[in-house]
Amino acid sequence: MKPIFHIATAVLCLALGGMALTGDARAQFPSRPVTIVVPFAPGGGDILVREMVKPLSDRLGQPVIVETRGGAGGTVGSVYVANAEPDGHRILWHSSAAPMNQTLLKSPPIDMLKDLAPITLAIEGLFALYSTAPTPVTSLRELIDYARANPGKLNYGSSGNGGSMHMIMELVKSQAGLNIVHVPYNGGTPALAAAITNEVQVLSYDAGLASPQVQAGKIRMLAVLSPNRSEKFPNVPPLSEAMPGVSARYWWAFLAPKATPRPIIDRLHRDISATLKQPDVEAAYAKRGFSIQASTPDELGRTLANDVDQWTQVVRKANIPLQ
Repeated sequence: MKPIFHIATAVLCLALGGMALTGDARAQFPSRPVTIVVPFAPGGGDILVREMVKPLSDRLGQPVIVETRGGAGGTVGSVYVANAEPDGHRILWHSSAAPMNQTLLKSPPIDMLKDLAPITLAIEGLFALYSTAPTPVTSLRELIDYARANPGKLNYGSSGNGGSMHMIMELVKSQAGLNIVHVPYNGGTPALAAAITNEVQVLSYDAGLASPQVQAGKIRMLAVLSPNRSEKFPNVPPLSEAMPGVSARYWWAFLAPKATPRPIIDRLHRDISATLKQPDVEAAYAKRGFSIQASTPDELGRTLANDVDQWTQVVRKANIPLQ
């Protein structure tokens, strides 16, 4: 029995040693800079996350780096993070475009519910519908009437197939029976630039980010996509006034590679949530038209599942062909 005892003791010691090493590794997180990957072109989502980079870095005790990897409506950057080492040092900053994108693909290269681990919902904002200055459209009703009278004459820009800008416009088109041609770009910023130069005539875009162009008279805000009028834009009607029951939620959140240990997820959740709730950070987002919506990882998981279901139904009802 003595040899068996020694073997059992050795196995137990190895197991405990392995647990200790794992525990040490988790306790040391973060041990190097943390990279936040933004799966869109520079000038959009990266601007939003930079509002919290410095205070988050202070809490984590390590530099926080923002890296943009645009392409395929956010898929390129998402896959990049999903395939990263699950140690918390590379995480994803994605929007409500994430669940939209995968509903358009026959074989999505990434499943937001299976391949990534939710950390926290961060902020919620507002999307709006725009027309360009040279277009003879100054209201939502005029847009609907003009597009019906001139099928195929108007173009709309998007950040790419499956992104928020694409899916929202397809929702509008299907509900109003419009023929407006989709022109995808490699990111929201190039699409906005195309609207400013009238390369495209219609756009759905972040209301806060587009405000300077509205104030400069380069594009017109026709409607907000919230269920009710926005306090920030009280004179702009919601889409639901012309299309009852039609609205779209717009959020940004943090996710990590699926196998990231829960203690690391919890540490990221705690520090990100605390950063978001700092008065200066909250004020910075409010100035851009966003409210803080910090959630638990499980709550974000439910949000993702609900959105995947919602946009799956939109794709079916609008008869959008799968890519």
